[in-house]
Amino acid sequence: MKCNRDGCCGGGEFQIKDLPPKGGRFFSGKDSDHVSLYTFYKGSLDLPINGEDCASHPVQNSPAKWYLLAALFLGLVLVTLSRAAIAAPTVWWGNLTIGSAGLKSPTTEQLRRLHRHRIIKIKPNFLSIIRKNEELRKIGLPQINLGSAGTPDSEFETENSTSVQVGDPVGDQPSDDGTFAGASSGTTVTSGTGIQADGGAIPSSVDNSLLPSAPPIANQGSESSCVGFSTTYYQGSHELCLARGCNNKTSSVTILSPKWTYNMTNSGKDSGAAFTDAYSLLQNNGAATWNQFPYVNGDYLSWDLNTADWISALSYRMNPVQYLNGLDGPTGLAAAKQTLANGHVLVFGTYVYSWVYTSIKTDRSAASNPYVGQWAMTYVNGTSGGHAMTIVGYDDTVWVDLNNNGVVDDGEKGAFKVANSWGNTWANSGFIWVSYDALKATSAVTNGPASYARQPAIWNATVYSMTAKASYSPRLVAQFTVRSSARNQMSLATGMSAPNATSPTSTEGNGALNYKGGAYAFDGSTTAIDGTFVLDMSDLIPTATQNMNYYVSFANYSRSYPLTVESVKLTNLALNQDILPSSFNPFSVGSGSNSVSIPYTYTDGTTLVDTTPPTAPSNLTASVVPGMRFTSAVSLNWSSSTDNVGVSAYYIYRNGVYLDGVWGSTTTYTDNNVVSGGGNYTYVIYAQDSAGNWSQPSNSASVSR
Repeated sequence: MKCNRDGCCGGGEFQIKDLPPKGGRFFSGKDSDHVSLYTFYKGSLDLPINGEDCASHPVQNSPAKWYLLAALFLGLVLVTLSRAAIAAPTVWWGNLTIGSAGLKSPTTEQLRRLHRHRIIKIKPNFLSIIRKNEELRKIGLPQINLGSAGTPDSEFETENSTSVQVGDPVGDQPSDDGTFAGASSGTTVTSGTGIQADGGAIPSSVDNSLLPSAPPIANQGSESSCVGFSTTYYQGSHELCLARGCNNKTSSVTILSPKWTYNMTNSGKDSGAAFTDAYSLLQNNGAATWNQFPYVNGDYLSWDLNTADWISALSYRMNPVQYLNGLDGPTGLAAAKQTLANGHVLVFGTYVYSWVYTSIKTDRSAASNPYVGQWAMTYVNGTSGGHAMTIVGYDDTVWVDLNNNGVVDDGEKGAFKVANSWGNTWANSGFIWVSYDALKATSAVTNGPASYARQPAIWNATVYSMTAKASYSPRLVAQFTVRSSARNQMSLATGMSAPNATSPTSTEGNGALNYKGGAYAFDGSTTAIDGTFVLDMSDLIPTATQNMNYYVSFANYSRSYPLTVESVKLTNLALNQDILPSSFNPFSVGSGSNSVSIPYTYTDGTTLVDTTPPTAPSNLTASVVPGMRFTSAVSLNWSSSTDNVGVSAYYIYRNGVYLDGVWGSTTTYTDNNVVSGGGNYTYVIYAQDSAGNWSQPSNSASVSR
């Protein structure tokens, strides 16, 4: 039986050889192509027909049908025997039809570059304490002092495990045909010790997908672009608006493009990407928005050739990626939950085609069962389908009946809420629950899921955190036009030195133009075209105003695919000033490198960074505005904050959840979404200045409806 990459099958009779060797999946010709083992439902076999969508299609009465039925029955017997010790059922019908994956296993070098900043301590921030206090208030317990909250600068404490910068061009170089001879894969990561979730402000449940910063569920389609969606679309977009107060639910202007990341990190093949390359790109080059560079299913080769997009992408440069390991133990699990309680989301790798699912049942001992009937993953039974996904929340009360005995047993409570990139019709409207027990190599539940092929749900028990800058504007950039028919042969870098030097003494890597993209031109064709690109040089500016030499270095690997450099300039974005080399003629680089130096005195290099937060808003009052029978409004008023530069915005939180923001000097707000009989509504206001510094919270004000 032949299967295309969308999971549609046909074009031949079903034979015994088509049965899966284990795990209940069909394996087609490619490692990345898999098809679910569908179950019988209402007398028909749900198998997609060749050339059609992967929906349910009854098999008509024919001799082929009986071959299908017999073969599938034998396959189910084989699967049952291979899972003799497994209590939880495997289900593969309906909205759990699988999509494309595409996470590459990291090499030793990639892990070394990716695992530079290990999180060793997490401090609860304002959001986490507000969330926890809401729980404490409901049960009448003393609340946590908001004064102990961590700021964006003090929220995470990390240790540096290597001196290699994420984004340094120290990876493998390509051969003439564009292939790489990398280090061996399969490296494991040893779980760290001493991780602390400080302060005890971990609520019993968190759902960051409800925050205004969280973008809606998206669909990667048939492309293997899950890394672009997890790191850039979900995590990047969310963290950007979490830091800057924008709303990805009402506007798409700050939703970042997964195509930007995937197309520049997939080596010119629709076969997936690695976390290392994606995070390097986001740290050094930022990302274009979805509106600027829309995701188009099937276009995995073209690069964004709009120079303005490259400049604006730099404003969205992210902080270096951090990692948190040991999630298969209680300390690592608590640290991950504290990170989520702080409002962040976490990215991880998994073998998604080996997932085993069940549906959530009613816990008769619980006060409520809001998730009954939703899908949950119970464990991973194999190593098929490397896939990147995003953890957006958790709930300690979710019961997953792992041993299928209808009784709540020790170890069966608690699950992460995970966002997938297979569209909003998959699983629970695009999300799924992942049992805490699935994180372990061996189930801790009596008679829980067990198999010789069982794997921890999260690769290396490690998740990745990436935070955004509260504000960032590049000051000095290098802009250059180059021509090539094989972009994977070139590498670009920037540098700086004293005026009397002839080579850079400080260099800055980049995550984009570094032997990337396969043997294609910049538009994805094989015909050489011009591309004008921009790299940020702001980090190279000295603190004192002085004349320096700034460099743009052009390297090319193969003389068979020469790189032509047509123009180079610096741009002071603060002054909108272009700085040209003293002399320049276009040149070509065959196999080797060449640099262009431009002497320049950056005029505002002594500008000080504002680190002083505004004072807390004061005198907050809340009063009910009479409304309709079932709804009403609450009017908020407060006294303004002061700041050494100026207050740029006020953010309103209701019952511990971000509600809205007002800009400038506005000190009033009306909440029109109050339901009569809805209970208590407690409000707190925070001030923020233009540098992104947050104030302490205002006094709280409450009304009862």
